[in-house]
Amino acid sequence: MSSTSKGYGNMNIFLAGLLPSLLMLQGCDSSSSPSSISRGPGATLVSSQCLGGKWNDMTLPVRGGHATAGLTRTSDGGLLLVGGTTSNDGQVSGNHGKSDVWVVKLDASNNIQWQRALGGTGNDVGFSGVQTKDGNYVILGVTDSADGDVKGIHPVLASTKGIRTAQDAWVVKLDPSGQNILWQRCIGGRAIDTAGALLEGSDGSLVIAGETSSHDGDFKSNHGMGDAWVAKVSADGTLAWAQTYGGSGRDFASSLAFTADGGLLVLGYTESATQNGSACGYQGEGDALLLRLDTTGKMLWSKCYGGSRKDQGSSIVRTSTGFLVAAQTSSTDGHSTGNAYNLSSWLARIDEAGNVQVSKSFGGTGVQLVHNVIETSAGGLAFVGASDSKDGDIWGGARGGLDVWFGVLSADWNLKLSKTYGGKRADLGIALVETQPGKYSVAGFTSSTDGDVSGNHGLNDIWLMQLSE
Repeated sequence: MSSTSKGYGNMNIFLAGLLPSLLMLQGCDSSSSPSSISRGPGATLVSSQCLGGKWNDMTLPVRGGHATAGLTRTSDGGLLLVGGTTSNDGQVSGNHGKSDVWVVKLDASNNIQWQRALGGTGNDVGFSGVQTKDGNYVILGVTDSADGDVKGIHPVLASTKGIRTAQDAWVVKLDPSGQNILWQRCIGGRAIDTAGALLEGSDGSLVIAGETSSHDGDFKSNHGMGDAWVAKVSADGTLAWAQTYGGSGRDFASSLAFTADGGLLVLGYTESATQNGSACGYQGEGDALLLRLDTTGKMLWSKCYGGSRKDQGSSIVRTSTGFLVAAQTSSTDGHSTGNAYNLSSWLARIDEAGNVQVSKSFGGTGVQLVHNVIETSAGGLAFVGASDSKDGDIWGGARGGLDVWFGVLSADWNLKLSKTYGGKRADLGIALVETQPGKYSVAGFTSSTDGDVSGNHGLNDIWLMQLSE
């Protein structure tokens, strides 16, 4: 294998997270006429930096996005960044093999305080991280390694080449220095299991969600092609419970939010008309899925959002007035009646019963992906994703392929800011946090070396931007 192909040869685990979003791009016709929506200004790009080495370094969505999404604020005013790397140079050291989980701690000025590559000789990639109440860090990703930092992975069901590993969700707890593993745990069965959604409970326990094709190990049942799953892990790494949800089609979970009583709302995607035997009001080719769970993981109800085409839930977050939901939609009917384009973002505010209180679609005649949404300090919302549109609600215009797309809505749900950032190659926005009122950190990845991007170390770098309203 040549050195040029080496960086791409180990990217299957990375692309697994992108495929659901990219598959939604098929059949998009950019020739449709835009609606008469005026374009507005964009946030100011204050600064940006590329993080990584000469190969592939990325922060990725799992099945469309999730609440923590690889970027979270820390108690000292800095940032915790979680992704994956195939590099072992530049700013990356300690890579164990093909690809590793990469954890980067930055201070309040975005200087790297420490970095840590986690994994074994197989493929390992990180998706989410959180600073826990005890001052430590929990990292969530997936692994198919059976050595190095990884212990307890479930063996594969069958193999013509002898026993090999499957792919498990992988949870790692690090001390404040990031250099010592306090505990680690593989969650899954003997097939393919992924996870990206992560929350810490009031008691220090962790709730995790993803997708499984296993029906053994930690998962006692599977309803179809793939199920959404949610698990609770105690503060010491003990698995308290794990439940699966779905029907005969494909189902997965991409984001989590706590309800007032300590239960959960789980956002994701479904191609099933029922979940665990309960009808969700399925609309069409694929819908955004919302599950309501109690504190033990028992499903209380399920609801589907979308129209006659494919719609996928990305991010849900609890706010002072309910819950914000972000999704991709290719429908123009059902819940997506405001969509004037082929693939747009769908943003909604819902109550705890899953009722839509307000919703709007935003986009242009190209492709729009939305991966993360947050409530702003001003009572509005901000979102990040990717777009290649140059019209409609997109100000600035894509420079080439997909660019990072960042937008802000006011408290009355009017589009306040909307702009793309990037270069001539692919750039995606995955996660964001509001660091100060009207100021944001946005994380994603870039393969560009021009436009808004400078300092790229290699094939793909994690791209961290600072934006200001």
